[in-house]
Amino acid sequence: MQGNLREIDVSSVFRTLAREQRTGELLIETLTGRFWFVFWEGGRILYATSAEGQGNRLRDYLHGTSLLRALEKTTGGNETLEYNGLWAVVRHGHLPPLDARNILQHMVAEVLFDVLPLCEGRFAFESQRGLAPHLAAFDPLGLCREALREVQQWKRLYPTFRHPEQRLLRRTEEDLGAALAGLHLDPTWLDGKTSLRRLARYSQNSLLAIAIALQPLVVAQSVVLLPAGAGQRPRSHKGTVVWVDSSLTVCRTVEYLLGRQGYQVAAVTDPIRALGLVFQVQPHLIVGDGELVGLDGYQLCAMLRQSAQFAKTPFVIATQQEFPAISQRAQAVGATATLRKPFAESDLLAMLDRHLLPTQNGVGRKYRDPNYSHFN
Repeated sequence: MQGNLREIDVSSVFRTLAREQRTGELLIETLTGRFWFVFWEGGRILYATSAEGQGNRLRDYLHGTSLLRALEKTTGGNETLEYNGLWAVVRHGHLPPLDARNILQHMVAEVLFDVLPLCEGRFAFESQRGLAPHLAAFDPLGLCREALREVQQWKRLYPTFRHPEQRLLRRTEEDLGAALAGLHLDPTWLDGKTSLRRLARYSQNSLLAIAIALQPLVVAQSVVLLPAGAGQRPRSHKGTVVWVDSSLTVCRTVEYLLGRQGYQVAAVTDPIRALGLVFQVQPHLIVGDGELVGLDGYQLCAMLRQSAQFAKTPFVIATQQEFPAISQRAQAVGATATLRKPFAESDLLAMLDRHLLPTQNGVGRKYRDPNYSHFN
């Protein structure tokens, strides 16, 4: 199931998935490359996230609490998928399931606020097993109604508020406690670095509630708004990667995670298209899914090794299989390394560090991890 948002709106897509009781992942992507994922089980929403959300969003919701330390402890301080991190703090008894459900509902509402107004872009639904374990399941129609109501009210706050990523700076020393009463909003967060969206996460309020409370302070110039993204540095170009994977979700996530680190990434689900991209963009690194149907990563690697142009280009096989079972096969086709799926952001960055960042010896730093196997 896929389509163009000019022809069918997001609300209609949600109604169809709910009516047909679908299970799988819904990708929503804008023309500018922003994208979101909504996970479904039997026509109900289990979880929703944006690529930008991974890594920091859960930490925002746990901001200023001992739970943030618990998250670091349960994940070993490593980057992990947001949903897995939330489940970890619940499983270890640090967070009651009801509180986890409330956080999930805020996360889903945040995504719906962004995607429901979209009128350009595309969507694609992949049927597959639902998320496990289940922390909650939400009625999509009720959440959509509430999100659309908030979107309409948000538009009435224009031009005071233009974007959820606008940042706020407190200009006076006057007590703002009365204005922020009931929102659990610490005035010290108005530091010129924290966006409206992060303020909503910190206090576990809706974006609309935060904006309504702050509007009088902005009008009175007690608080000033800074542009979205103020102070962010431009990214440098570190190298080019072609990635082919059977999952559209993996492709879009990899594009975002590596793109924000300064890599140029072309991630596709079609191995034939990937083969053409390799010759077109001349990548510094190629990653192929070992479980692709038709032309898998092993076959793709073997084909490229026949070309003098790509005989020495690093090629990594991404696979769900155990390393002892596939290392011999990967080496036989000339692969440089294997990467175990599922992987964390830290695994990806360390892999690229190993292959693309030069050192005095001409290669990247050594990387040892149970999810990664290098053959040289």
